[in-house]
Amino acid sequence: MLSSIILVDVENDGAKFRIRLVGTKIVDMFGSDYTGKYLDDIDFGDVRSKVLNEYRLPVSEKRPVFSDHDFRKLNDYRHTIERAIFPLSDDGKTVNKLIAFLDFERITTPE
Repeated sequence: MLSSIILVDVENDGAKFRIRLVGTKIVDMFGSDYTGKYLDDIDFGDVRSKVLNEYRLPVSEKRPVFSDHDFRKLNDYRHTIERAIFPLSDDGKTVNKLIAFLDFERITTPE
């Protein structure tokens, strides 16, 4: 499962999200290693606001968030991404980290 996780540092009470670690399967699927980058600097295409909101919810509501959406790789393979994001806290009150698990399922191949 380590290859399918993302660890995120929550900064400024959830105003910014810095990616601490990205699993190798995720790097392979997206074609880039986003370690050290901020979520709002990543191009998520037409699902940008949906993805950013999914990372904000565990911070504001202090609960896990489960979601899915379609994703097309540059080679035209289409996948469904299922994502589970869990809040983490050093003090048991304030969410200061997130751990996300991503699963990819191929739904089409290029023609």
